Amino acid sequence: MIRGLVILTLIATAFAGEIDFNDCGDDINSPTSFEVAGCDEAPCTVERGKTYDFTFKFDSPVNADDLSVLIKARVFGTWLKWPGAPKQVCGQGISCPLASGKSYTYQSKMTIPDVAPPNFATSVRYFLNNAATGETVFCNQFRVKVA
Repeated sequence: MIRGLVILTLIATAFAGEIDFNDCGDDINSPTSFEVAGCDEAPCTVERGKTYDFTFKFDSPVNADDLSVLIKARVFGTWLKWPGAPKQVCGQGISCPLASGKSYTYQSKMTIPDVAPPNFATSVRYFLNNAATGETVFCNQFRVKVA
């Protein structure tokens, strides 16, 4: 069983690529690197109903005991909340609490909603926030194309 998991992890890592991404604006912390399993260039082509693994490396600008995720997609010029954001963050891809100034790696999964229109390209913003204060730990903006 463990051997199988190790092999799957190695395969996933082999197909993961560091993706070009943009910051979300002035004074908002960005990750130092961002990878999506199965994608090696932007925009990442994703399929409805499939789950994708994300890896973010970042330096935390704040102390945080608990974390929350907010995902938004730009649809016809408006940023709309993207369904499927992880409900549990701490203990599910990152250990909490976070200390300001320390480096972390956060691993997350995101399922592409079945309602996403096919052949649709958009920008996505992925926010990791301090759950208690709402302060942004990081924001990452990247492009996807729904196949």
